[in-house]
Parts: sequence; structure tokens; C-alpha cells
Amino acid sequence: MGRLDEARLAFEEMLTRTDHLVLYTVEINHTGGQLANHSRVFILHSLIGAAFGLDHVLG
Repeated sequence: MGRLDEARLAFEEMLTRTDHLVLYTVEINHTGGQLANHSRVFILHSLIGAAFGLDHVLG
């Protein structure tokens, strides 16, 4: 959509949203608190997909 800087910043912000075990939860509230159970497979799959997408577009 042409909003590469915004996408990169959102991706970098997501990398900081882990718990003390470096796991991601299914939901994060507006203050960054974790709201739901861990679902590592889906979250990590999405994060890896986003990384590859950004790498492809940004070079």
C-alpha cells in the first residue's frame, strides 16, 4: 500500500511485545499488556511472514 515506513515501525514495535519468556500472546491491549493465551505457532508464522515481506520490499 506504499506505507513502508509505517510497516517497518509497526514490525519493530511488535518485536518488543513479548513476555518474560520471549513469547507472544494472541492479543495485546492499547498499553502493550498481554491479554490472551500464547499461540506461538500462528504468531511466529505471521511475524516471519511480515519479516520476509518487509525484507523483499525494502531490500
